[in-house]
Amino acid sequence: MAANIIAKLSKVDSVTVVERESDIVHLVEGSLHRKVRVVESDLFEFLRDLGPGRKFDSAYYDIWYCTDATTYASHLVPLYRLSRTRG
Repeated sequence: MAANIIAKLSKVDSVTVVERESDIVHLVEGSLHRKVRVVESDLFEFLRDLGPGRKFDSAYYDIWYCTDATTYASHLVPLYRLSRTRG
C-alpha cells in the first residue's frame, strides 16, 4: 500500500509497481490510486528490458525487513547496481 501513499504526493505524476506474484496483483486490484500502474513481472527482468530513454526519478523497494547478509549480497546489491544503470 506504499504505492497509494506515494501516489497521493502532489509532485508525483505516476507510480509503477512491479510485482511478480499474480496473487498479490489480484489482491490489490481495485484498491489502488489512479496514478498507480501495476506490471506483473520480475523486477530484474523489468529493469533489464527497459528501453532507451525510459527512466525513473526514484525507486522504493519493498523488501522483507529480516533480510539477511546472504540475501543482501545475492539480491539487493545486484538490484541496486542494475537500478543505477537504468536511471
